[in-house]
Amino acid sequence: MKAIVLLAIVALTLSPIAGAASPSELVRAQLLADVSAVAPSTSFLIGVRIQIKPQWHIYWANPGETGTATQIDATGPAGFTFGSIQWPIPAKLNTEMGLSYAYENEVLLLIPVTVSKDVAIGTEATLTAHVKWLACHDTCIEGEARLSIKIPVAAQAAPANQELFAQWRALLPVALDSAMAGKLIAKREQSSATTGNGAAVPLPAVTVTWHSMPAKVDWYPLATPAVMIEDVKVEKAGDTTVIRFKPTVYKPEKVPGGVVDGVLVFDDARGNRQGIAFPVGVGTAK
Repeated sequence: MKAIVLLAIVALTLSPIAGAASPSELVRAQLLADVSAVAPSTSFLIGVRIQIKPQWHIYWANPGETGTATQIDATGPAGFTFGSIQWPIPAKLNTEMGLSYAYENEVLLLIPVTVSKDVAIGTEATLTAHVKWLACHDTCIEGEARLSIKIPVAAQAAPANQELFAQWRALLPVALDSAMAGKLIAKREQSSATTGNGAAVPLPAVTVTWHSMPAKVDWYPLATPAVMIEDVKVEKAGDTTVIRFKPTVYKPEKVPGGVVDGVLVFDDARGNRQGIAFPVGVGTAK
């Protein structure tokens, strides 16, 4: 079966800025799937492919000191359940507006979809995605797109867009346990820390010991309204990486286990960027 041809819907500006480039020149969004047919009791991926004008960028789950995270509201008929966005590793940008975690040129944001056993074979499912982003360069322009795709339900699923989805799945962070089992990391150590009354307290070092020390390592914290992460410092010491930062915990009850998620980003021996899902403890007041 042929791969489904999808409609790309160009962004509509939410707040035009006089003299700025039109949104259609900045960002193009398209909804894709890694299947051309789905089957009951299976799962698959949809992806919002976002192509960005050179020198412009849109934002990761944690936009950094400025910006707004890209948003996707995915919906479908009864029997289709949508997971959370899976974010490929972003770039770390230092601009006049501050430190940002962002995507340049192109990104495919992935969302897992599960199909119920009760979905009828021979029907067709319409999936939609309402996407919002902030595109920035010398100025920033908000944009959005309403995208849709129709996928038939068959007795057996059929693949589509395999090369594109494989390219971006390779840039998703792997689980910490998988990284250790895969002999990337030998050991992870962190001292305990506490915070109280919303005051920022330096976190004792998180030390990562590698089986083979990468040439370049960084750590990107995920954004949360309950915790502010500042002054991230990543230092190399022999075969270890030491991560230091200052957390401010505003809402301890919103920080399960006193842990904040993040991504350990590094270049492998071939110069390819990889990411490891890397939570760290920030401590909570008791």
